[in-house]
Amino acid sequence: MSRRKRTTAIDVTGLPDDVAAALRLLVKGLRAEHADPTGVARFAPAGRVRRDREQLGDVIQAAESIKACADAVSLSAIAALTDDVVAGARIAPDDPRHAAKLAAHRHAATQAVIHEVQLLTGCTLHAARDRVRIATCMPDRAGTARAQLAHGTTTFERVRTVHAETAHLDPVMAGAITSRVLAPPARHTDPDARVPLSRNGFRARLRRQLALVESADATRDRKHTEALDRRDVTTSPGRDGTAALQIDGDSVLVFTAHQRLTALAKAARAAGDPRTLAQLRADLATDLLTRGIVPGDADLGSAPPGRLHVVVSLDTIVPGSTSTDVAEVPGVGFLSGAQVRDLATRAGSLWTRLVTDPATGAVVDAAKTYQVPAGMARLVRARDHTCRAPGDCDHPASDCDLDHDNPYDHATPGEHQPGQTHPDNLHAVHRGHHNPKTGRFWASRQHADGSVTWRTLTREVTTTAYGHHRPEDHAPPAVSRAEQHLSKALARYYETDAMPSVLKDLAAHHLAQELPAPRRRPRVERHDGYEIYWPIDGFRLEPAPPAPPAPPF
Repeated sequence: MSRRKRTTAIDVTGLPDDVAAALRLLVKGLRAEHADPTGVARFAPAGRVRRDREQLGDVIQAAESIKACADAVSLSAIAALTDDVVAGARIAPDDPRHAAKLAAHRHAATQAVIHEVQLLTGCTLHAARDRVRIATCMPDRAGTARAQLAHGTTTFERVRTVHAETAHLDPVMAGAITSRVLAPPARHTDPDARVPLSRNGFRARLRRQLALVESADATRDRKHTEALDRRDVTTSPGRDGTAALQIDGDSVLVFTAHQRLTALAKAARAAGDPRTLAQLRADLATDLLTRGIVPGDADLGSAPPGRLHVVVSLDTIVPGSTSTDVAEVPGVGFLSGAQVRDLATRAGSLWTRLVTDPATGAVVDAAKTYQVPAGMARLVRARDHTCRAPGDCDHPASDCDLDHDNPYDHATPGEHQPGQTHPDNLHAVHRGHHNPKTGRFWASRQHADGSVTWRTLTREVTTTAYGHHRPEDHAPPAVSRAEQHLSKALARYYETDAMPSVLKDLAAHHLAQELPAPRRRPRVERHDGYEIYWPIDGFRLEPAPPAPPAPPF
């Protein structure tokens, strides 16, 4: 009598389609792992055991999707736990200090949930606090991020990073930035490949969006001046006898210093110095600061001054412009419109003209007013802007290799023949992505429209040329002042700052006491044709009364 093998069905009802498919793939991968726990079969000759690489890639991505979905479920459970604890407050609805007492109770309940999450997960208190913050914040702030987690299209690490970097913004503006930053790669034409945005591309998107918002903020100049007043050089000791030196100052000067160190380091590498660029930058900086010269380099005193390479639209640098666009220092950061206008009008500044197609944003010409390097190299680097590898790699094209898509063919003369040095056969690829192609692990095929189709070990992905006219890269999210003001007001009641504070705990203790209701009139603010009333127990929004008629003359 044969024993029937018991099979367990997995119910994926109610799960998003992407997550359900990922779960099936993951279970399939787990069964394969269970059948071969030692992994011996993976090293067997290809003739006996052959695995589909694309399927292996699918399993790797499925595992990431399931982890993201699990994080979304965890956040939902944390939110439900917090709401349940908050609901246990015994505060009478007609209490004159109902809102203040409820806020104090919510703060205490949130602290308890934070420690509970730390207990259940074994994570640090800081990590537990971040999880509770994301789980309990307003939907306007993190709704998009949590939805993408539930569908397995982003990671909790990125959600946590965006939430921390936008915490100073109102919930509506923070949510708009989150939607832009967590969007899929903009230079991919193969959605089925499901290649996520690279980490460098993600960080660049976030820096650009924060720069756009801060550039458009009316208080930006004041904040910039206050930050400059606090500039300093600080040292923090590290491990193994090392230490870190941090210089805080105007971004134009700091970016320029960094680019000059990079240029000097490249010159040293070209002269045969065996140190890496990172090592050379560190050594050059310390030598210049401690000695004023670089030992063994007699020409450093006559070395050219630092020059800052900035990419910006023409309407931003025109004197008197009020454009909210920002300028990009490739691979480093972003400058506000005011900063780059001041930089462009300084004595000795050199402008480089970059002409793009008004419809597509593709580069169609490149020229320099003073010194012209290899025109073809400038054209290709300007067209690509960053590394052309999949994932929106943000490595600047100026530091990339110019890769021949078809290997250079000495036996086939002619400008437009395959394998020749021509823009149609060149694209920028940084060394980390160039090496797999050189080793024939990756392959590429460049098309007439400038797009490049990559074949990696497990995927085929097509990347397009850089879009210089993407609206989301040149203007902050369209959020009205009224939305920002109201969302900030709602956040005071809905989002609890979970940071421990003795003063806050003391204030919460006093607010929870039975105190007589203060006798004062509600505060009234007027915004965009509405009156906002701020009484003790909340607020309400009412249309403003019509203005009285003007007196006759």
